[in-house]
Amino acid sequence: MSLVEQVKGSKGSPLLTCLLEGPAGSGKTAMAATIGIDSDFPYVKIISAESMIGLSEGSKSAQIVKIFEDAYKSQLSIIILDDIERLLEYVPIGPRFSNVISQTLMVLLKRLPPKVLQMLNVFHEHDIDVAVEALNNMPLKKLYMLVEMAAQGEEGGNAEAIYSGQAKISVNHFFDCLNDITPLYR
Repeated sequence: MSLVEQVKGSKGSPLLTCLLEGPAGSGKTAMAATIGIDSDFPYVKIISAESMIGLSEGSKSAQIVKIFEDAYKSQLSIIILDDIERLLEYVPIGPRFSNVISQTLMVLLKRLPPKVLQMLNVFHEHDIDVAVEALNNMPLKKLYMLVEMAAQGEEGGNAEAIYSGQAKISVNHFFDCLNDITPLYR
């Protein structure tokens, strides 16, 4: 049974992890990309050190979080962490690595994706109360991240229209983003 078939037919954990090991230049990234393309999954992303050249640790961490959050919105998604040693800025002398990126990845890799929730345009009063309580307890930085995620829209790239006043944030999408950041129902 292929990896893709295992994920699609999984009744247990929604996560499947696969480690590809081998010497540099042996085709690990090409194999991972091929699996991603052949899977027909709606969301496939590669996180690599090359795509983050020149970014600060905080920016790298935010970009990684965004990719994982976007992946959680799809029932079937693949995230490829390419050349993880360089992504973590690992230095064999010491050993030293980027603590910010390491902590970000540890949290994201341990967290189970949220259950898919079909949301209607009608809210129960309790839903709004729970959302308000979650927002009141949220640190300011996290609240800014929530607004930015919601402004991107369900399809992504909608923030400019939101900030210019040409479009509005969908309440359903805002609620979904809030639930992704702070699970409202446990």
